[in-house]
Amino acid sequence: MTKEMRMTPDGRFIYPWPIIKGEKFLISTPGVRAAQYMILLYSKGYLETPPSFESRMHSDEVTLIYDIPSKGPVIAFLPRRQDDLGAATAIEKVLSKALWAFVETQEAKQENATALTRRFEAQLSCSSCQSLGITDQSISDFVAQVLSI
Repeated sequence: MTKEMRMTPDGRFIYPWPIIKGEKFLISTPGVRAAQYMILLYSKGYLETPPSFESRMHSDEVTLIYDIPSKGPVIAFLPRRQDDLGAATAIEKVLSKALWAFVETQEAKQENATALTRRFEAQLSCSSCQSLGITDQSISDFVAQVLSI
């Protein structure tokens, strides 16, 4: 069961809701846009709860804080990724990096939006990507959702 994820008012952290004693954790984010992106990833089921990121202990000495990798999370989103895990992982890493570059800044930057759009369009025309399901409407919808953040 995927829990609902919420963010703190300043966007510095996201956390699972409802909060359950003994299962609570935080994910540190660089800001509101990155927090919204991470919440979207969880709502789509693209990330596990809790994440497999590096962690540290909160000052309350009870709550784990997970730190997103500097290049962002690599998400497994291709519908037919099992057909060729090696190719799927490589494709997902490239697009994940472009997605993260778009959301990691506080302000949406046109050059990052353009880079993400170009990267996605390039992958749409790639035959290996097509065989793994990049042309599935759910992927296009997901990229459009990210671009609206």
